[in-house]
Amino acid sequence: MILLLVLFFIFFPVLSIPIVIFLFLKTNQYNKIYILMISVTLGGVALYFIPPTNYDLYQHFLKMDLLIRMDFFEAVTFSPLIVENLWFYLVALSGNYNLLAVSAVIITYYFSLLTIFGIGRYCNVDKKWILFLFFLFLAWFQLILPMSGVRFSTAISLTAYGVYSIYLKRKIGYYFIVIAALIHIGVVYIVAIFMLVKLFRYKIFLLSGLIIVGSILIENISQILSLIPVSYVQLLVQRIFIYQELTITNFFDEFLYYLMLLLNLILLLILAFKKPSFVKLYGKEAYAFYMIFIITNLSFYYIPTVVSRYTYFLFIFFPILILPFFNALQKYLRILIILLFINLIGLGLYIQYIQLNPLEFEVTLLEYIFKGFWGFSKI
Repeated sequence: MILLLVLFFIFFPVLSIPIVIFLFLKTNQYNKIYILMISVTLGGVALYFIPPTNYDLYQHFLKMDLLIRMDFFEAVTFSPLIVENLWFYLVALSGNYNLLAVSAVIITYYFSLLTIFGIGRYCNVDKKWILFLFFLFLAWFQLILPMSGVRFSTAISLTAYGVYSIYLKRKIGYYFIVIAALIHIGVVYIVAIFMLVKLFRYKIFLLSGLIIVGSILIENISQILSLIPVSYVQLLVQRIFIYQELTITNFFDEFLYYLMLLLNLILLLILAFKKPSFVKLYGKEAYAFYMIFIITNLSFYYIPTVVSRYTYFLFIFFPILILPFFNALQKYLRILIILLFINLIGLGLYIQYIQLNPLEFEVTLLEYIFKGFWGFSKI
C-alpha cells in the first residue's frame, strides 16, 4: 500500500495528501513516510517561488553567489554559523538556488510535524484530535517563513525536535540543538532558557525574576557581551540589536503581534491553573521550561520581533500546552473549543492567502496540483 502511495505521490503530490490523511485515521499509528510526503508537498511550492528583491531568500541567493566562488573550507568557515554555510554552499553547487527554500520548507514541516505527532502518540491522544491540531499548525505556521526566511524556521523546528527528544531521554536531541544553533543565532534564546531551567532546578519564581530583570537590562547585557572577542558572541550581539531595531510597519503585522501576545498570555494562564495535571503528564522540568519560555516572551513584549518569532516555537508544542486544559473540560465546552479552533484554522488559512497571493510563482496552483514536480523542468 505504501509503495503504491509513494508512486502516486511522485506524480501527484497534492492529490495524495487526502489519501495520507485517510490512512492516518485508519491505521493505529502514524507513519513517518506520511509526514515526509506532506512536508515534500509543501516544499514543492517553494520550488517555483520567485522571490522579490527585498525578501530574505533573494539575499540568500546573493550569499550563495558569493560562496560558490570560494573553495570548500573557505565557504564553510565564512561565518561562525558553519552548518548554514555548508547548507548554502551545497545548494549553490546544485545550480538550482530554489532548492534552498525547498529544503528549508521540508525540514521545517517534517521535524515540526514529527514532534506534534510524537507528542500525540506519547500522551495517547486521540488521532482525530491530533489531526485537528495538525491542521491548526498548518494554518498558523506561515509557509512564507521557511520559504523566504529559510534559516530561522528550520532552526526552530530542529530545536523543537531536540527539546522533545531530550525530554524523552534521547541524547540525540542535543545534537539537533547544536545543529540548529549553527544554522541561526536566534536559537540561543531557546537554548539559554533550557539551560537556565536545568541550572536553577525548576525554580520558576526565581527564574521569572531573573528573566524580567534581564529583559529590562538587555542593552547593558548586550554591551557586556560585545566585549567578548568571540565571533559567535559578536554575531549574537548583532542579532539582539537587529531585533530591537525592527518595528511593526503595517496593520497586518500589528494584528499578528497582539494575537501572539494574547496566545502567550492564555497559555501562561492554562499552565498556571493546570499545574498538577501538566506535571503529572510531562514532569516538573518540562513544566518549568514551558512556563519560563512563555514568561520570557511576555517579558520582551516591547520587542515585537521576539514575541512574533518565538511564539512559532510554541505552535509546535501546542498539543502539550493545551491537553491538560482540554481534558478537564466538560463535553459541551470541548465542542465550543473545537468550534473556536475551526474558526482559527479558517483565519490562519486566510492570513496565509493574504501573504502568498501577491507573490510571484512560475506555475499556478492548479498546474502544481495536476502536474506535480515532474510536469516541469525545475528538477
